[in-house]
Amino acid sequence: MLISKTVQDFLTSRRIPFRKLLRGSATDGITIPDHERVRAVLLCDGTQPLLAVFPANNGLDFEALVAFTHRPLKVATAREFGSRLHGLSNLHLPPLGDMFGINMVLDESLRTLPWLRIAGGEDGVSYLLSNNAFWRLAERANVHSFSRPAALENQQLSPSVTHSSVYQLLGQVALGGANVGYAFKDNDIIERLKEAKLPPIPAVAQRIIALKAADDFELIDLVRAIESDPATSAHILRLARSAYYSYAGRIGSIRDAIFHVLGADVALHAALGIAVGHVFTGPMEGPLGLPSHWRHAVRAATTAQVLASATSVQPRIQLGTAYLVGLLHDTGFLLMAQSAPGEYKLLNKMMQAKSSLTTADAEQRVFGVSHAELGRRLFTEWNMPEELIVATAYHHDPEYNGPHCAYAHLIWLTDRLLRTQEETHDNADDGSWGDIPPSLLESLGLETYVLDDCLALLNDKGEILDGFAVHLAA
Repeated sequence: MLISKTVQDFLTSRRIPFRKLLRGSATDGITIPDHERVRAVLLCDGTQPLLAVFPANNGLDFEALVAFTHRPLKVATAREFGSRLHGLSNLHLPPLGDMFGINMVLDESLRTLPWLRIAGGEDGVSYLLSNNAFWRLAERANVHSFSRPAALENQQLSPSVTHSSVYQLLGQVALGGANVGYAFKDNDIIERLKEAKLPPIPAVAQRIIALKAADDFELIDLVRAIESDPATSAHILRLARSAYYSYAGRIGSIRDAIFHVLGADVALHAALGIAVGHVFTGPMEGPLGLPSHWRHAVRAATTAQVLASATSVQPRIQLGTAYLVGLLHDTGFLLMAQSAPGEYKLLNKMMQAKSSLTTADAEQRVFGVSHAELGRRLFTEWNMPEELIVATAYHHDPEYNGPHCAYAHLIWLTDRLLRTQEETHDNADDGSWGDIPPSLLESLGLETYVLDDCLALLNDKGEILDGFAVHLAA
């Protein structure tokens, strides 16, 4: 049964008059905006759920709500109370507490709305109720003032990224915030990251960073650093033994892998990337699940390294560093997944639905902050290489022209190549690169034939790279 039919049957059983609407529709001369006029968000205090209902155009004053209820409320996930929700997610809940057996608290400002449009499910259906009809449904609910018009900062955003109250609630509370419905302040992000209990940087990563920071180091020190972590060692051996390198000899140790196949530079940066990446967990399914994440990361690392070898800029782009930034530039997604798994599941679901939202729009709506910014904050706190911090922060900005911009441009171009490869699975010709800023190619000293060669390599070696990614995601 469609969820909207469940809602409709409930309204009918309570003898509540309603008008069934589809997205963007108007009825009886009443034009209703596409966005829902009423939001309902499921909260809990560890045991009992509560449905908070307020105008969709408002931001939720979470502190006022907590003070009014005297309860340590947080956002509840559908998983926690799924048996009560009739299959609905937290983004599509109608304000029907009796239907779910959940108490409600209503914002005072709802009294001023002559008509109220409530969610009807995830199939685009909603229901229009008169003010009197709505309050008949909510006669047992508590009423208080706990929302207010969104701040001007949000109103100035483009329509594609306007902050919906419910998305802001899910995102900010997941990262420890309280003033929902208002734009993130720069200093708040650090505090929320700390409250999210970031895992410490792995010991093996610390040892490798110390080696990288040294003017020179003994190769045996790198061998010992990698060997100190069994998981990292196993992945480095698997990488060196992979068909990508096609080494015919025996690789029985990390020393063999470095001496005969990878070299010190690539081995150091690959080990650092692998050690850091494995700090985080996440879902296995969906476009933002671990298999998809590592598939993209491994292909990006290889592509960035190949592109770097063809660049003619000074100072030279280091091949190992290029591999590292390719492998880790999307680590902000892993941080999202580990810090707020329920909200990350929502983000993953949104991207899986292939809606008109871009990833950037979706993560802003769910978390109020981008994966690039979260990754930058994480790597800054961990004292990771500056090239990685810059590339992580600016890999979606082809016009960035600050320090280490070559690495940011390299990853922008890498992602562009991978999109083409994933969409076509064929070699692109020169005419396929018309959207790439000529200034970006010039800044890297690259010709378009290099891009064609990279696509050919990806098509030829893609399955081998994906095999390595499977082990990283396991």
